[in-house]
Amino acid sequence: LTSYLEHLHTVDDGEHATKDHTTLLLNCYTKLKDTDKLDQFIASSSPTPEGKGGEAKSRAHFDVDTAILVLKQAGYDEHALQLARQHKDHEWYMRIQLNRPTPDYE
Repeated sequence: LTSYLEHLHTVDDGEHATKDHTTLLLNCYTKLKDTDKLDQFIASSSPTPEGKGGEAKSRAHFDVDTAILVLKQAGYDEHALQLARQHKDHEWYMRIQLNRPTPDYE
């Protein structure tokens, strides 16, 4: 199942992967406690350098908000924070930080 879902997210820049596919894939990784795969998944979505318009483009082959929510609900706050930070999703970043027992405001 994991291999199939990974393939969906990589073929044609993930155009065939839905939010449900992303949720299922991330749930597979978290249930298997496969942090290496989570790290690779998150790294593969790093925004590209800024272009002429001054904004970085997302290379995410999945819905970032869905991924952050799934990771947070599974207890992978550090991964959720990393994803929020990479995609400059300040609202999610602060929401996660404020709900942590010891927030890290760096």
